Amino acid sequence: MRQPRLILSVVALAFGAALASPALAAEPAATPAKKKKKDYVLPDEFVPLEEGTWVAGFSGSIGRNDERISPRDATDLDVRTKGFRYVAGTRNGYFLARHFVVGLDFQLSVTSTTTTARTGRDTIEFRNYEERLFIGPWLRYYFPISNAWALFPEFSWGFQNRYRTEEVAAGGENEDRSSGLSFNIGFGFTYFLSRNVGFDVTGRYSRGRLRGRFTDLRANNDLSDIGLLIGFQVYLPEFTF
Repeated sequence: MRQPRLILSVVALAFGAALASPALAAEPAATPAKKKKKDYVLPDEFVPLEEGTWVAGFSGSIGRNDERISPRDATDLDVRTKGFRYVAGTRNGYFLARHFVVGLDFQLSVTSTTTTARTGRDTIEFRNYEERLFIGPWLRYYFPISNAWALFPEFSWGFQNRYRTEEVAAGGENEDRSSGLSFNIGFGFTYFLSRNVGFDVTGRYSRGRLRGRFTDLRANNDLSDIGLLIGFQVYLPEFTF
């Protein structure tokens, strides 16, 4: 009696599976969910490049000047110039809008060189000193490319003052002063070291036209310069002083 019951049970299971299989086949296979592309959003715990943020920083550069002139027509003449150039400045501002800063640019440039001219047994030495001071409005706009990097163009224009002296070791000194308007165009990047500190590298082109006296003569002085500034910027949501 057990064997017929077992056979009936197997037949019933097979018949039920046959009825269920078409229903399962009719259901469409589940498609994998598409990943949504995340928009760039600067985390709240990181540096906010938002309206109302204050920024202040320091930047500068050091360069060396080394030149030698050996005229072919005067084999006994040898002229050498050696010196340094120091640039230091600060750019401080306020975010009027998201990623957009308006502020003040202040920069001081000092160049000091010594020129030695040797002709046979005679030696003449010149000492040159030049100082440039710039101050004016400053604009910068950030283009964030990740949570830690941002590119930016910047522009500043304002007043520049130039002072230069040339001193001859044997005696005598010339002094020149000039002033006028100039502008700076720059492009660079910021790497955020922490939520409030950024490391800046800026390439800059400067140009200006100054008026003043050059060796007791009135003249125009057209200046142009290309340089690299390296420094740090501090971002604060509000003044804490």
